[in-house]
Amino acid sequence: MLSGDDNSTAKFFSIVEKKIYKIQCPEPMIGKRIYVGSCHGWLVTLDGRCNMHLLNPLTGAQIPLPSVLTLPFIRGIYNLEDQITNFKVEQDHNQYSFWLKFIHKVVLSKAPDADNDFTIMMIYSHWCKLAFARAGDKAWTPISSPYYYSDIIYRNAKFYTINFHQVVETWEPDELAFKHIIFISDLSSYCLLRGIYYLVESLDSNLML
Repeated sequence: MLSGDDNSTAKFFSIVEKKIYKIQCPEPMIGKRIYVGSCHGWLVTLDGRCNMHLLNPLTGAQIPLPSVLTLPFIRGIYNLEDQITNFKVEQDHNQYSFWLKFIHKVVLSKAPDADNDFTIMMIYSHWCKLAFARAGDKAWTPISSPYYYSDIIYRNAKFYTINFHQVVETWEPDELAFKHIIFISDLSSYCLLRGIYYLVESLDSNLML
């Protein structure tokens, strides 16, 4: 995906055909959004008012996600016309800081094309916590955990996370909540340095750190 000629268009480069295709994108204008995740051909976007959407950039289809105001530690700041002009997140930050520091990564369980049945999980806040929402939810559901999370992926019908304590966990949907299992709890023999850790699924379906 490449930048378009203006805020309402986007360009896609076909590796097979070695051609660039230009498409018209839906409102709010795609050029004024940032991207906090991509899965199964869909983008997770934030617009200038921090509204979250799932966006299929090829078809123009989009699905609104729960408001960021349903997350803990955040409230909107309104003007006299009752419009959100800024956010307060644990301490005062402008919207640019909110984009960069509050929403870290968003992962989708599957494409919502057919039955609009999906679950989405994200890492958010300065403390890198977890929250999830299902299709049609009006609010994000925070997940209580003592850890601070570094990365998240979805594979084999489960979400996998790794935190800054080098603990890999699995999260499997269980009715209205998640069934939680510590998958790997000691990586000290493999990870000698502290830092940000990422999870990757290899071509032969192995989970790699």
